[in-house]
Amino acid sequence: MKTLSENLDFALGLIGEVLVDSPIDEEVFVIEKERQKSDIRRDASDLGQLAHNMLNKVVLVISRTLMTLPAHLDALLKGLPLR
Repeated sequence: MKTLSENLDFALGLIGEVLVDSPIDEEVFVIEKERQKSDIRRDASDLGQLAHNMLNKVVLVISRTLMTLPAHLDALLKGLPLR
C-alpha cells in the first residue's frame, strides 16, 4: 500500500491507459454486449438480482483490468507499446 500511495498518480495513469488503450476484440465485445443486454432484460423484474449482477460484473471488470497491469507496466517501463 505504501508504494501505491507514494506512486498514486503513476498508478492511476497506468489504469487509465489500460482502460483506454487496451485492445478489445470487437467480435468478443459485441457478443458480450448482447449477453449483458439479455441478462438485464431477464433480471429486470427482480431489482435485487439486477443490483447483485451489476456489482458482480463491475468487480469482474476491475479484477480483469488489474490482472493486466503488471504486463502493461513492464511494457511501459521497457518503452514498448501497449498493443
